[in-house]
Amino acid sequence: MLCWSVCNQSISIDLPLRVAVWQDVDGVVWLGYRDPLSLAEQYGVKDQTDTVLTLKNALSAAAHQATLPY
Repeated sequence: MLCWSVCNQSISIDLPLRVAVWQDVDGVVWLGYRDPLSLAEQYGVKDQTDTVLTLKNALSAAAHQATLPY
């Protein structure tokens, strides 16, 4: 992630990457996060594709694992 801030320091407002978990009025629990590919595009980060894809895959895997039924 350090290379992102070196590439475009304004991305630091969105780092570190965060995950939000909340429950709606119907009792459904949700998990959400900003897609690293979207962030890279928003901030014009083009030379860190491998890093961005690694972060995207790691967040996706963590979100999947965290939302598996007991």
